[in-house]
Amino acid sequence: MDATAYHLRARAPFHFGLRGVGLEATADYGPSDTLFAALCNALRQQFGLATLDAFLAGYDEEEPPLTLSSAFPYAPARREEAGEAWQPPDPFDPAQAIRFFPRPLEPPPGLDDEPGERKKLKKIAWLSEGIFRAWVDGQDLKPHYADGNLIQGNRLWLTAEEQAKVSGWRDPETDTPRLWATGDAPRVTVDRQTSASAVYQAGRVWFPPGGGLWLLMRWRADWQERGEL
Repeated sequence: MDATAYHLRARAPFHFGLRGVGLEATADYGPSDTLFAALCNALRQQFGLATLDAFLAGYDEEEPPLTLSSAFPYAPARREEAGEAWQPPDPFDPAQAIRFFPRPLEPPPGLDDEPGERKKLKKIAWLSEGIFRAWVDGQDLKPHYADGNLIQGNRLWLTAEEQAKVSGWRDPETDTPRLWATGDAPRVTVDRQTSASAVYQAGRVWFPPGGGLWLLMRWRADWQERGEL
């Protein structure tokens, strides 16, 4: 079975909790267990508890009903000009959107003998599709290793061509490229007995218009139609 890519266009900020960390922090990707729990809830709401039980029972079989990845970020490759009618980008088209992949565990080809760069390389969390394909193909990444291709505190690595496509998305405070942002949003909790209020902060991740998350799913044929409703 081939995996199918799904894209979730962000209409509002997300909060993805981190293990062992309070609500103040958020991940910038959707963990697969969070997505699986949301899907199970949707199956129950749409088809009932018996359908959910049958879906979960399928994991005792040789071929599970569904395997899925975590949801990784993607960003629109350009922003609209003033007065231009906005059209959402096609995330399958590299000319319109840049998809990101988690960094592989093995050292980057061509840079594994650069001890002075190890600290900087460890900060990299996300690779653009161009860098990721070159990495897993074993191509020399040194030609792509330039300061302009490492953005958002060196956490994102893109090719020069990809970086030029997204250069319109800027951090308003630093005027450097920023494809998504994390921050806090104030929240209020009210004590049920005393009605006393207390303010707390909840972490959120924002994506620009046309950006969001993408993931891979591999459905068993007898479940795909129901799962995609």
